[in-house]
Amino acid sequence: MFPVIKITRQIEGTIPYHYSTFCMLTTNRLCFGAAFCLIIACLISCNSCKTQPNRNDTTPPTIDWTIDNVNTGQKTEIKGTGTVNLKYNDEVVITACVEDDGGVQQISSWSNSSYRCRRGELVQQVGPGLVSTETSPLGLDENGLAWKRYCKLYRVKFNYGCSDGFEFESGSSAYYLEGKNFANLSANGILTIAVTR
Repeated sequence: MFPVIKITRQIEGTIPYHYSTFCMLTTNRLCFGAAFCLIIACLISCNSCKTQPNRNDTTPPTIDWTIDNVNTGQKTEIKGTGTVNLKYNDEVVITACVEDDGGVQQISSWSNSSYRCRRGELVQQVGPGLVSTETSPLGLDENGLAWKRYCKLYRVKFNYGCSDGFEFESGSSAYYLEGKNFANLSANGILTIAVTR
């Protein structure tokens, strides 16, 4: 029945983004049961992404998502929370970003999936699994500057695994991102991906 979703590590160098950027790739872990455990985090490295931390900031950070469909070439951009519809076996690159002019102090993230398989009148429901939130304090660099924008990068292929004799019917995956600024104001967003045959 597993793997639920294949998450690959095929991202190198630059990514589609409105800055000229270079990614420093690190591997983080996130598990659905014991099924999928690879997430790629991407730290966007550019001069305009650094700022003086503002501990008197009165506005929360913003969350945005860019979903690049490798199969179709379609690009979708979402602010905050939203849903994208995909097909079984689609492969996407998801760029999840937190931005704050006064600096991003911390990010937290998780993801989860569930899906249904069918054989005649028999239906199997798999998931959702247990969620473990991953929190990353970002801090300041050696010059006392904070990240103005911080992004996580996921590359995911939606090929949910069904038991022998069963066929995939539908599924969904949710990606959660929360950012906190230096005034301890937070914002969060959820990207839901609905997958059909």
